[in-house]
Amino acid sequence: MRRNCTTPARALSTLEQGLGHFFNGFFEPFPASDSRHFAAPIDLVETPEGWSLTVDLPGVSEEDVSISLDEGLLELTAERPRPTFGDEDQPRHLERRYGTLTRRLRLPQNVDREGIEAELTDGVLRLQLPKKPEARPQRIEIRRGNPSS
Repeated sequence: MRRNCTTPARALSTLEQGLGHFFNGFFEPFPASDSRHFAAPIDLVETPEGWSLTVDLPGVSEEDVSISLDEGLLELTAERPRPTFGDEDQPRHLERRYGTLTRRLRLPQNVDREGIEAELTDGVLRLQLPKKPEARPQRIEIRRGNPSS
């Protein structure tokens, strides 16, 4: 008879793969190699109170960022304009990317959509996505009972 043996390393690897699929499902891929698009790293952290989403958007002003929410899909669009050069300027080597960035995130059902806040400071966009009060962990107090006689 064959036993189903799972080593801790195999279990961890399976968990890691599962989490990878879970988080990859949140974000829609975007073409990083296309010069019309730029990449923006994203950190997503879950806390007992909610989710924190941080996006690096250097060189992007608040006016060039749009955040929308439609049927549970949070969409972030940012535009980094191409620099203009004078008639005498001759760009020799340009590596930075410009254009439009669009990222989409399917929000969990326990997000309090009315409480979402966004702030752009020093090229870093921070979104706070609070959990609905009923989805937050809560401590249940134990009352002291009357001793039985």
